[in-house]
Amino acid sequence: MPTTEFVISALSLGLLLEALTPNKISTVSYLRGIKNLSISAFISTVPELYKLYKEILQRRDDKVRIGYWIMKSVNNIMSNPDIRTNTCLGYLILTIPLVHTLKYVNDCTNILLITREATKLVLSEIANEDAEDFYNALRTINPSYANKYIGSIPDIRNRDHVGSTTLLKVFIESSYWDLVIYDVINNYEVTLDVYRFMKNLCSDEATNILECISETQLYLLSKFLDSEVLKGFNPTIATLIKSYSNIIRSLPNDKIKNLLKNSLDKYLRINNINTGTLADILALATSFTLITYGTTAPINIPGGRDYEY
Repeated sequence: MPTTEFVISALSLGLLLEALTPNKISTVSYLRGIKNLSISAFISTVPELYKLYKEILQRRDDKVRIGYWIMKSVNNIMSNPDIRTNTCLGYLILTIPLVHTLKYVNDCTNILLITREATKLVLSEIANEDAEDFYNALRTINPSYANKYIGSIPDIRNRDHVGSTTLLKVFIESSYWDLVIYDVINNYEVTLDVYRFMKNLCSDEATNILECISETQLYLLSKFLDSEVLKGFNPTIATLIKSYSNIIRSLPNDKIKNLLKNSLDKYLRINNINTGTLADILALATSFTLITYGTTAPINIPGGRDYEY
C-alpha cells in the first residue's frame, strides 16, 4: 500500500518529468530552456519541494498556513544558488494544500478524495489567514508580468492594507484571471481533466511517459488559456496558442502536425513566451498519473531530440 512518503515523492518528481519532456510547445525541456529557466534549475528544485512536503507532514500542529509555506519555499528557492528563479510558484499553490490534506485522509492515493478535501481545507482555513505571507512571496519572486493591479485586493506594491486582507479574498478574486488559483478553489477540476487524459494515454505500459506528457500538453493548450501569457502579453496571443493547438490536434497527418508544432514552438521561443501556468497544471497531472500507476508507470527517458529549426 503506497504511503504518504510515496505520494510526496511523486509530487516532487512530477515537476521534474514535465520539465524534462522534449517535443513540447514552449516551456523547458531537457534539451532547451526558455527565458531565465533551465533544466538544471528544475533538477535543483525537486529536493527543495520534497524537503518542504516532508516538513509539512511532520509538523504536529494542525494549523494550516498556506501562505506561510508558499513564502517559506519561495525564499528557499530564490536563495538557492542553483535556482534563484521562479521555477514553481504555481506548483506550490497547487500542491501545498494537497500535502496538508495527506495528514487527514485515509487513502492518500485516492486522487478524487485528496483534491476534493484539499479544496475544502483551503476554503475553510485561508478565511482566517491574512495575505501578508503570500504577498511577500510574490514580491520575492517579483514576476515580470505583475503589472499594476486595480481592484478590491491590494496591488503587490501596496504594503498598506495587505495585513487586513484575508488570503481567501485574494484567492477568490485572483481565481477570475489565474487558472492555478481557480483550480485550487474549484476541486482541481482542470488538473483532473488533464490527468484523466494522461492516465488513458499511459494505460499501456509500453508507452513512454514523456511521450504521454508531450501529447497531454497539446491537449491542455488546446483547451485552456494560459494565465501567464494573458498577464504578460495579451488575450490575442493566449487565444492564438489555444486555437493553433486545436488545429494541430485535429490534423490526421503526424508529419504536418509536427511541422505546425515546430512553427508555434519557434514563434513562442523567439518571443520569450512561456506557457508556465499550464506547465504547472501539466506537472501536477503527471504526479497524479505516477500516483495512480505507482512503480508500473513507464518513466524511462529516451535519447530523443527536440524539434529542429
